[in-house]
Amino acid sequence: MLGHVFYHSGGVFRLYYLDDEGREHTKGIYGANSVLAPAAPAAIDNPVNFNIESYSDTQVLTATYSQVRSYLESVDLGAVFT
Repeated sequence: MLGHVFYHSGGVFRLYYLDDEGREHTKGIYGANSVLAPAAPAAIDNPVNFNIESYSDTQVLTATYSQVRSYLESVDLGAVFT
């Protein structure tokens, strides 16, 4: 889902990509309470070459970047980050 942030609240999954020869390369393994979101501006609204593989039952919540930004603008980040 383009333009979305994913909060992984349960289970374990792996983020990986395939090289030109079809070999898998693990980008990361994520457990509960992980946030997965493209960081590069070009990846936010464009397809990326990553795949996600679940190792167990998972729960994933999604929000758009716009929703996350609106929320962050509504809270006092100074009270959270010191």
